[in-house]
Amino acid sequence: MQLSLLAFAATSFALPSSSSTNSRLTETNSPDRWAHYDLTRPFNSTALNETGPLEKRRQIGVCEAIVTASSCVVLINTAGNGWLVDFVNNVGNLMYDRAHSDFACNVETGAYRELQFKFQAYGGDCSTTAQRDTIKGGIENHLKTVDGGKICATECLKLDHGGSCAGYLLVGPVKSFDSTKYCGPDLDFSGCSSGGQAAFG
Repeated sequence: MQLSLLAFAATSFALPSSSSTNSRLTETNSPDRWAHYDLTRPFNSTALNETGPLEKRRQIGVCEAIVTASSCVVLINTAGNGWLVDFVNNVGNLMYDRAHSDFACNVETGAYRELQFKFQAYGGDCSTTAQRDTIKGGIENHLKTVDGGKICATECLKLDHGGSCAGYLLVGPVKSFDSTKYCGPDLDFSGCSSGGQAAFG
């Protein structure tokens, strides 16, 4: 899987569509929200350590489904503290390690504190040349910028560089997470706007 969460990103959110002809996706098993990161240029060459600030995305175009949330998981409080970076490091490392294993296309599930997740790659051999920090940067940006430092619904993130393979991360609060929600290539992202971003540096 050649994920490259890169310095130029297009992001879009989509609403569930009833026009899907694929039996894997139905209106009842689609996630509450989903976002597609289409990434086409590499970050600068500055390496980040495992616990430092992560690479970010800016200028994201968004449209999203409005959902009723029973409870939210706060990753960053008003003082800017929280465990978002810890979660991103945990999941980003797991995704990177999975992509570099003999089982790259297998489903990986887990939980970290109050969040549960499921990850799977589709297409090609599911391997990637993306660096750990670029994968983490895409996830961190979404959770911090788009979600505002909290998760209130089951969300699907598509991480893709425009090649033959893409990774899909389903994530949500443990109390309401539904692992049967579909998060994969049959989701329709074509109905929403997207925007570029400034170079990170």
